[in-house]
Amino acid sequence: MQPAMKLLEKWRRVTVGVTIGIFLVASVALYISLHFILLQQIDDDLRIEEKEIQIYVEKHGRLPETISVEDQLIAFSAVAAPGRRHFETRDIPEPGASEPEPSRCLVFFVKDRKGWYQVTVSKSIEQTNDLIGSMFTIGLVTIVAILFVSMLINRWAVKRLWRPFYTAIRSVREHKLSEGAPLQLPATQIEEFRMLNESLQAFASHARLEYLSLKTFSENATHELQTPIAVIRSKLDLLQQEHQLSEPGVQALQAAFNSLQRLDRLNQSLLLLARIENKQFADTEVIDLTFLLEEKLAEFQELFSQQEMRFVTELAPVRITMNLPLCHVLLNNLLSNALRHGIPGGTVRIFLSDDLLKIGNGSNSGALEESALFRRFHAATSDAASTGLGLALVQEICRVSGFTAGYQYAENNHWFTIQLKRTQIL
Repeated sequence: MQPAMKLLEKWRRVTVGVTIGIFLVASVALYISLHFILLQQIDDDLRIEEKEIQIYVEKHGRLPETISVEDQLIAFSAVAAPGRRHFETRDIPEPGASEPEPSRCLVFFVKDRKGWYQVTVSKSIEQTNDLIGSMFTIGLVTIVAILFVSMLINRWAVKRLWRPFYTAIRSVREHKLSEGAPLQLPATQIEEFRMLNESLQAFASHARLEYLSLKTFSENATHELQTPIAVIRSKLDLLQQEHQLSEPGVQALQAAFNSLQRLDRLNQSLLLLARIENKQFADTEVIDLTFLLEEKLAEFQELFSQQEMRFVTELAPVRITMNLPLCHVLLNNLLSNALRHGIPGGTVRIFLSDDLLKIGNGSNSGALEESALFRRFHAATSDAASTGLGLALVQEICRVSGFTAGYQYAENNHWFTIQLKRTQIL
């Protein structure tokens, strides 16, 4: 697949190529035209000289005296019979000149009382060639200057013409449906761009309505599920207290209870995502991230010990500004993810620097699918307890906090990274 090229660049290459081609043809035509016109002017001068000599011979019956002119020579030579009158260009030695000069010659024949003579009237064209060269150079420089100026004007004008297009593209890229605001595009006087803006605004408006409808449905469904979940949990608790259940009944009851717990976690995660998107965690405060992370490691110590996993930490003192409950959720999900993806008996490595938090754990399963890793309901493992929303919550919390979540796989280790923006660090 060929690399993409901007329309302006494509247009510029075409126009510049065509313009240069036209100017080259025009330059050659200019040179030929100048050469032809000036040569015709010299030929006219030679014809005038021919006419004067013929009139003189007819009137006096003899050849005129040769007069030396700076750029013109006249030579007579006796011939037995007249030949063909013609023009020619040849090099003629000039008196006192080291090299012969290119000259335009007219050869014709006259007859006086003594007989026929060949008359050669020659006129130097060296100055004419110099004049043609000067005129051609001036013309070529003018053409190049016109080409350069036209390219600058074209570049400036085309950029101004396409400015509404790039403004619209930038607005579409920066537009977020979750913010709820309609897509705003600048007004333009260009009909094609106006049609584009109207189409984009109509599409964005339709997408916004669909998004709000789906968002409202998800929020309502999440809230409505809380009551049935609470009722089912209470009924299951009552059943667990029964002493007459058989072993298969106990197993079935436990499976139902586990599924209900997963459904409850899923519902709570969806509710939390909805609250984050509705900007209900706008309050921020200065957080000692190092201290909070150490607290979380102490809380998770028992869970990791059950898997015979150990911590290797390298924590620098870092303070950030963000919402405290969201910070708890962020660290909980990252550590839970490390526990879920880690190898029993393996090592969890945690590094915290001024602008980066890295949590890594060994794995024999290979790299995860990075493009889908932070999507909602994407389960990176086959663990039935996973809701598929943990990393989606991590990414959403990072987004509203001004951080960037990332993933790398190196040397059989999964590395989940949180890039802390320096503007957020205190």
